[in-house]
Amino acid sequence: MVEWRPFKQAVVFMNKVISVFFSGTDHDIDNDPNELASVLARLIDTSPNQLLMGFSGCGVEFGRRGAIFGTGLDEQCQQVITVVESEIMQGHKVTLNVFGFSRGAIAALLLAKQLGEISRSLLEINLALLDPVPGNLITTAQLDILNITLANKTMDLTDANSVKDVLTLYPHKPLRTLAVHAPLMTKYSPGTHLTEEVVPGCHANAQRQDIAIVDGLPQFTFNPKGNFVTFANVFSFMKKHGSRFKKIGKVTIPDMPEFAGSLDDESALLDVYGSLNEIAETPSSRACHSGTGRYITTKTTARYYNRQHYLLANPGADINCGGCQDCYEHSGYDKVLRLSIQENKGITAILNEISPAWIVKILLSALIIAGLVALIPALPFGMPLLAGIAVGIFIFTLPLALAMVFIESILEWCVGQFCYPQFAIRYVDPEKITPSALAGLSLKGDYTGEVGYELPVLNSNQQPPSSSARFFNKNGAQTPAGAEETDSTMTAQARS
Repeated sequence: MVEWRPFKQAVVFMNKVISVFFSGTDHDIDNDPNELASVLARLIDTSPNQLLMGFSGCGVEFGRRGAIFGTGLDEQCQQVITVVESEIMQGHKVTLNVFGFSRGAIAALLLAKQLGEISRSLLEINLALLDPVPGNLITTAQLDILNITLANKTMDLTDANSVKDVLTLYPHKPLRTLAVHAPLMTKYSPGTHLTEEVVPGCHANAQRQDIAIVDGLPQFTFNPKGNFVTFANVFSFMKKHGSRFKKIGKVTIPDMPEFAGSLDDESALLDVYGSLNEIAETPSSRACHSGTGRYITTKTTARYYNRQHYLLANPGADINCGGCQDCYEHSGYDKVLRLSIQENKGITAILNEISPAWIVKILLSALIIAGLVALIPALPFGMPLLAGIAVGIFIFTLPLALAMVFIESILEWCVGQFCYPQFAIRYVDPEKITPSALAGLSLKGDYTGEVGYELPVLNSNQQPPSSSARFFNKNGAQTPAGAEETDSTMTAQARS
């Protein structure tokens, strides 16, 4: 993020694009130069209307509690919320483009949920999520009646109307179940455009690339070649929504010597998919956190690698065309796509849609009704045993029922204050924005103002930044050293 320093010119209201990058649990955005969040953050071309924020993983910044429970994600989100609210209250319309990997993707969802009820005329949120892993066992999340697991806190964003567009990429290779790496499939508002795609790779290995500076420009080498798919999709998505990137040099793929494409070239992506589809895959299935029992499946061979490959190979194709022999929709997933998201139509999916909290409440209600049924005939006929049983049921179930109704929300609040104390749904009242700010802000989103800022300059009493400073500080803001980054900062060796 551009350092908060005074500008010479008066404020002129504008559209602000804030690009935010959340790293995976154990990834350091400063010292993990080949990690996707780190790479993309350094490519952002910052300016007064192009702000940048970046965060290391919660395990790096918040230690063991961050690694195990995701503690600190709410604190990172709060840093972004502070900037967003400040920009809106100054009269700027904000486009918030957020990338997150693994637990960082969960942070992006937490951020979107907290800001999601702000009017889209003031704030538009676009999310690029790579393998959003909450770090909970599927069974643990299903038994979580207080919604304290990260999986359940971010499963439902149906009220987040300011979320405009979401791209979610799921690497196809599963990790061990006990590794708690089941990804999350979130529900969004009907007004949110959602793209879900299965991409090649396995979790962190799906987002690595080698970087070198040649003639002043960053050049990328993708090995394995499937990582090009992930990078190109995220890069193009954020660029489409207004994040401005620096110029990029040559892109090479060792397995494809003739490759001459770029990161936002659809024909290049199609070539990579064609090459990937020549490699046999090991059949697999990857379980997910999903309210409807959805899961990711991999076939050994198929005509198309994934849904995106099909759409690129068939420009203008309508997946609801009405019965084409080679159609993605009507030939069946197993016949057309190697990597796909499957819908579970069985009894397991139905049970998954029923909240455990509601199951407990239904059972308690049934016990209370059973007690009433037993008590009513017992009283007139002097049946003390039956009446005693009924009274016993009441004594046992009534406090539990009251606890479920009245105490559940209190317990949820208490646990939330311990694990994620800064998590809260945020609102912005347009009436509280200053009159001068309202004059420069179109609440309908039809902004026509001009940029009138000058670039920030160092005051005469400020010292030049130290070359040893971190690119991002703990608050996610770009440090002066990061703002003055040289080519050598981007140079990186491949990490295993």
